[in-house]
Amino acid sequence: MDVNNNLHPDGRIRSLVFDRWVDPDNSGTFDWHLFGGEITGHRTFVWLTIPSSGRLGCKFGTDGWHKGEFFRFEIAELQTL
Repeated sequence: MDVNNNLHPDGRIRSLVFDRWVDPDNSGTFDWHLFGGEITGHRTFVWLTIPSSGRLGCKFGTDGWHKGEFFRFEIAELQTL
């Protein structure tokens, strides 16, 4: 995935990437590393459309992404206030 092409033509987010202070290799040494992920789905709840599924982790956009991913999510229900 091209991490620089993070918006769909209709404005929905497809990916995000930023620097995060983390120790992605559990080496005991923290530093700034790429962090981000892919948004794989969007859902509309009542009147609000949000990213509803995706995966996140360290080293997004690099060869280390396959080891850095540690969080997958899916939002199946949302109650607005």
